[in-house]
Amino acid sequence: MLKTLEEMALGDNKFFGGEQIGMVDIVFGKFAHWLGVLEEGGGEKLLEADKFPRLHAWVQNFKEVPYN
Repeated sequence: MLKTLEEMALGDNKFFGGEQIGMVDIVFGKFAHWLGVLEEGGGEKLLEADKFPRLHAWVQNFKEVPYN
């Protein structure tokens, strides 16, 4: 599922909708948060930078977006 998301939905864009954050990014942001929780609890890394470079970069970009 993560491989498909990376290749088909994210592509070479910074965010799912292009260069600007959109609704899909916000929804997937909740999912990405829980992935981190599962990684901590299970002791296994799911979004490794070498296995999913675009999704890993997306997480970093998403975390850098300021919200008010």
